[in-house]
Amino acid sequence: MRRRDRFDHILVETTGMADPGPVCQTFFVDDEIRSALRLDGIVTVVDAKHVNLHIDDTDEVREQIAFADVMGTGHAGAASARHERVGTHPPGSGAK
Repeated sequence: MRRRDRFDHILVETTGMADPGPVCQTFFVDDEIRSALRLDGIVTVVDAKHVNLHIDDTDEVREQIAFADVMGTGHAGAASARHERVGTHPPGSGAK
């Protein structure tokens, strides 16, 4: 925190199915961090190809989606066949 003037933003990345709660709590619980930094937002990238395999089995997937201020998708092209099978289609796809 001694070099605060050198940073405009800090990005914290967690890979895989991490629980976002403890990461977010760091910005509120630790006095030094709370006074020096502000949590601006949470971005989640959902693996469109595999999300349906894990969403019902793990809390982390649902928590990552629930915590997100902004959500993007990865592997969206590979997931289009899956949308056909489960009867859902991405917005703007024109499929019915």
